[in-house]
Amino acid sequence: MSLLKLTFKETKILSTSNQDSADNDINESKTSKFTTDSIKPEVEKKAQSFSRSEVPSVTIRMMNFCRELAIFCLIIVTYAALTKDPPKISKAPAAYPFFTKKAFLTDWYKGEISRAIESSRFGDIAFIMFYAPWDAESQAARKEFELAAEYMTKFVNFAAVNCWQPHSECRNQYSKVYRWPVLIAYLAHGRGVQYSGPISAPHMIQFLKKVSNPFTLITTDYPKDFKDAYVIAELDTSPGSLDFAVFYSTALKYLEKDPQYCISFYVKPVVIAKPALYLHLWNETLIYPIHEKQWMPDEILHWIIQSMHQMTAWVPPSGSKSITIYNSMSNGVALILFTPMNILHFGNDYYTMFQEIAQEYYNCRDDISVNFNSVNLELKRSASLLDYKKLQSTCRSNILNHKKLAYNVTSFWTNMSNYSHSKEPKSCDILGGRYSCNVCLSYFNPVDCQEIHRFNTIDETACESENKHFQIYTTSLLTGMNDLKSAKNLQKSFQQEKCRQFLMAEKLQPAIFENHGNRKLDISRLSCRSNESLTLLSMDSLLHYPFAQRLGIDLSKFADKSAAVILNEKSRLVEMSFKFGFGNPVIRFPMRECECVKTFMLLGLDESGVKGREFRASTCVSKMESHYILQGPINGVSLREFIMNYTLNSLNRSFDTISTLKLTKERQSLGRTLGSKIVIKQLDTYSFLPTIQQENKFQAIVVFYYTKQCSFCNGISYIYLTVAKKLSLVEDLEFTCIDGDLNILPWEYSMESYPTILFSPNKRKSESRVFPSGMSITVSNLTGFILTNLEPEMKLQAIWSLCRHTKLKNEQSSCYSSLLNETLICIDGTLKTWRKSNKRQKQMLLHKLKRLRQLHLLFAHHPEENEAIQNYFKKLNMYNNRKGDYRGGLENMWFKNEL
Repeated sequence: MSLLKLTFKETKILSTSNQDSADNDINESKTSKFTTDSIKPEVEKKAQSFSRSEVPSVTIRMMNFCRELAIFCLIIVTYAALTKDPPKISKAPAAYPFFTKKAFLTDWYKGEISRAIESSRFGDIAFIMFYAPWDAESQAARKEFELAAEYMTKFVNFAAVNCWQPHSECRNQYSKVYRWPVLIAYLAHGRGVQYSGPISAPHMIQFLKKVSNPFTLITTDYPKDFKDAYVIAELDTSPGSLDFAVFYSTALKYLEKDPQYCISFYVKPVVIAKPALYLHLWNETLIYPIHEKQWMPDEILHWIIQSMHQMTAWVPPSGSKSITIYNSMSNGVALILFTPMNILHFGNDYYTMFQEIAQEYYNCRDDISVNFNSVNLELKRSASLLDYKKLQSTCRSNILNHKKLAYNVTSFWTNMSNYSHSKEPKSCDILGGRYSCNVCLSYFNPVDCQEIHRFNTIDETACESENKHFQIYTTSLLTGMNDLKSAKNLQKSFQQEKCRQFLMAEKLQPAIFENHGNRKLDISRLSCRSNESLTLLSMDSLLHYPFAQRLGIDLSKFADKSAAVILNEKSRLVEMSFKFGFGNPVIRFPMRECECVKTFMLLGLDESGVKGREFRASTCVSKMESHYILQGPINGVSLREFIMNYTLNSLNRSFDTISTLKLTKERQSLGRTLGSKIVIKQLDTYSFLPTIQQENKFQAIVVFYYTKQCSFCNGISYIYLTVAKKLSLVEDLEFTCIDGDLNILPWEYSMESYPTILFSPNKRKSESRVFPSGMSITVSNLTGFILTNLEPEMKLQAIWSLCRHTKLKNEQSSCYSSLLNETLICIDGTLKTWRKSNKRQKQMLLHKLKRLRQLHLLFAHHPEENEAIQNYFKKLNMYNNRKGDYRGGLENMWFKNEL
């Protein structure tokens, strides 16, 4: 009952709740209908207003977002910049002295350039070397600079500045210098003069002497001491003269342009309103156009250099060597005289002789001025020889008479009141042993005691000379003996300096003079008689001997270190090739410029017997260099004969190069060998022709031309070695190589491009073949080229060698099949020849057929029997090599031995 009551109550409650919910829904529907009707106009108004302001509000929001994003990025970048560690840079290495402490110079190794120049300005002349410690040329110049400083320390202040020290003053100012070292001579006033000569102590010394005295005073119109040309300036030399200052600056600037000092500058004092300048050449005299050009150093120097022309010239290939030599030899044929250029000597007899020959050679009009200059050169040579002998006898006699003495000193100062003649010392006092003298105890001439030997010794005569003039007595006269700049002391100092320079020059290279002979040959006006005139040049054999070595001249073998060579750049090589695949015969011949290539092509086609055949011919005309070396001593007669013989085309071309000088024994291989057998044989100039033209060995030769500058040659060499290894079992096939750049070969064997491969068949050396230039060099192409040009019997052995070096069985079986077919072809060809031969030749061919048949059987059934196959190949090659020598009994004897 209770459960029923509870169920009734629940149903009642649910019904009431449903009625209440229905009433509520009715009320809500009414109210919602009311509210929607009342709010609808307001919503429409708000929608219209929102649609009008929708675009500007979006733009504003985007701008705000971009602003916030920019601020955020700025904050991140600032934070990264503040928190990032600075880059770790290693500290610059500490500067260290570049020169030794004993050097007679000041080394500013920390790069203080302003202090270096300022301290150097206190003297009359300062010579500063700007260097980089790591530079090889700076390291090589260090010793030469020290020697020059030791010699010129009395006259010039020497200094060196390290311009490579990081953060130094010199590095900051001169950071774009492309070459070290840089040497500049600074005078007390004015600009510096840069040294552009060789890095050599004698050349530096001569440069400083020229800087201290860039011109010479002259009173006549014909100076004696000049090289190739000279300039005479007639101007006012009074103090404050602007014309003299301009000429002085011009002479200094010329030292920068010409390190050989071919032009000498002279000043002739004349009281005139306008200066006059004369340039005296070997065949004319030019006057500076003072009315057209300004009297300025740059204008004058430019006019001198443009107007300068000379018969002979020193070629200084320092720096850009190839450009300098190419410009000097641009005319084609050049006669180069290698001779020592001892710049400290007061003359060069060989070069003066060269000038004398040049004036005869170029004197086409028989000019009187040229003849006068020739006579002047002869007198100049005679005077130079007399001066040399005089200096030699004077200076060397003084050396032999001098005795080296050294004494210790107990006190530095000496009381002159206690002077006594009996206690007079005989030598100078040495203080520390470095160019100091204690005033000879104040007894002797300070001039004589100023210079002492730096090894704590001094000449006895240096202190005893002029001793009699220093007796103590009272006088009111000024004798000038204690004045270093008195006339007598200056003359004596000049003679001493002249003698010192002579001794240093003799130590470097003794002067050489021509062995005079009878002058029988006349070469006057010879340059006008031929189409090719020689350019006469000279090179210093002391500095530029590597150029002579490149031409095959060893200057160390000659006492005078001199040689003469004619270098011809106008030679031409004509190459005509007939292309038949691998068989492309090449005809090569030298040609002069006046010959016609087309005419020779027609003649070549007619003479070679190939007219009427289908072929493709191509020609190539290219430059080839040739040189001719003078054999015998250097003198006027031999040089004239050398020039005459070249003009008459009666000289033999020289094949000497640097390789012929260095090869004491023949190099054996290129780098790879098979056991004890050489794979690649290295050839040179002298071994090339005997190897190629060996008619008695009956060998086929393969030559690989390469150069060290050829990058493709390195890759081709591996291919060449691979082919040589695969064909190593062919006894009569030799692989060789030669450096075509270092070795000079005959015209017919000279190649224009590298790498090039030449094949020279046995017994037919005139039918040599060149690997086609249009075909890529691969193992298969090179092997096919060699097989195509081999004899049939050698071809069999080559194919067998290829089969032996094949590792895969499938390839080896196909290779032996090709070998069998090639053997049958060879037998077939021999049978055809046998049918056309007589009885005696048939007997010979019959033995050849037996050998071929046995080889064919071995290839088919027992290809692994190497020894038997090699024996049959030897017999077959022996028959082929000797078949041309069998006549009568010799032939029968050979066959009996074979049987």
